[in-house]
Amino acid sequence: MKRDLGIDIMRVIGLLCIVLAHVSPPYFVFQLRNFDVPLMVFVSGVSYFLSGGMSGSYLKYFIKRLKRLVVPVWIFFAFYFMFFIVVLEQSFTFRQLFGTLFLTGGIGYVWIIRVFLLMAILAPVVIYISKRFEINLPFIGLFLISLVQVLFFCFDGYLLDGLGKIFSVLILYTLGYLGVFVLGYWVAAVGSKKLIYAFLCSFLVFSFSFFVNYEGGWVNTQSYKYPPQLMYLSYAMCVSFVLYIVRSYMSHFLIFLKMEMFVGFVSGNSIWIYLWHIAFLSVYALSEYEWGVRYFGVLISSIILVYIQVSIVDFLEAKVPSWKKYLRYLKG
Repeated sequence: MKRDLGIDIMRVIGLLCIVLAHVSPPYFVFQLRNFDVPLMVFVSGVSYFLSGGMSGSYLKYFIKRLKRLVVPVWIFFAFYFMFFIVVLEQSFTFRQLFGTLFLTGGIGYVWIIRVFLLMAILAPVVIYISKRFEINLPFIGLFLISLVQVLFFCFDGYLLDGLGKIFSVLILYTLGYLGVFVLGYWVAAVGSKKLIYAFLCSFLVFSFSFFVNYEGGWVNTQSYKYPPQLMYLSYAMCVSFVLYIVRSYMSHFLIFLKMEMFVGFVSGNSIWIYLWHIAFLSVYALSEYEWGVRYFGVLISSIILVYIQVSIVDFLEAKVPSWKKYLRYLKG
């Protein structure tokens, strides 16, 4: 699939906002950027459509996506834990180690990878059902998002621990983000007029949710993120639709600035930049710098290190072509 600069820009915006969330910005900034994970899932849905969807058998597709998402996590955290245990003499519990490597929690940050993995597994099934039974994708997406809200109301108070927590993490999270993925897949196939209608609908839902939950001041969207509820997702969808609508204008602007190669690199290596930012968060967390300095420090350090990593991998692939199938996990 030929790279789409507009989609790359959206993915980079999502990545930048996720990193921003982890450096403890001011309250308003933190709330404003709270569309990041749904935007990344939305972009995954768009990309899935543009790539032609699943090719070959479902098993081969599943194994390919599993390797693409999980192997880099295992490689990174193998070195991460060794460094902190051997060099810094820091200890980790078995639960932290197991939870991190198997995306169930651990030291944190990996739940996003789990969401992407679940989307990759379930997306072909949902798309097949839509085509097989001629069900409109917007209906499926809205149904899944609404179902999360209904289930949350029914089981609120039981989702904080035990089986309720497992139900929330595995079912509610998955349904909510799957709805976003489906809408992303849908918008890639429709005209601009329907996109405007989709934005207006999401804005109306967000406005309604905002006033229902309004108690003076800005409504804390973060409170509706775990699991992803209507207030949180409607806001994120508003931003996602707007960015998708104006993506061509953003592309022309970046081409004018001659930054398309940089954006393409960051987008194409977003997994490794995300992983390395976890390590640099640990480094900059020890500093007393302002959040803005920590943000650019973590971000720039991660991008530079990934650039060096990719350069080394490209060199080794050219020198030893037989290593290419193994080294590919160190890029992307």
